Amino acid sequence: MLVVVEKEGPVTTIMINRPEVRNAVDRPTAEALAEAEALAGQIARFPQTCLLSDRRSTYEQWELSIHAALRNEFGLGLRTIESGETLEGAGRFSSGEGRHGTFNKE
Repeated sequence: MLVVVEKEGPVTTIMINRPEVRNAVDRPTAEALAEAEALAGQIARFPQTCLLSDRRSTYEQWELSIHAALRNEFGLGLRTIESGETLEGAGRFSSGEGRHGTFNKE
């Protein structure tokens, strides 16, 4: 099975190419896609500045040397800290939110 990933601006499209079965999706593939969609929904609930910074770093790293990629990651991390999201998130976490992968207070 060939998986093609295309990125255009903020949109990433994942295509599954299965010509041997006329691109039909079997049960295991459908279940894996459903799990991936559920996971994406969970990840989307994470703090957005940090999430988008990490996403950006993963895309930009491939064009950079290891040293440049680390500098880029550091710079993006600093912007996340400067946004106030980090301190705000730490306050929410200390009050019980976000533990064990959940964003509900326990």
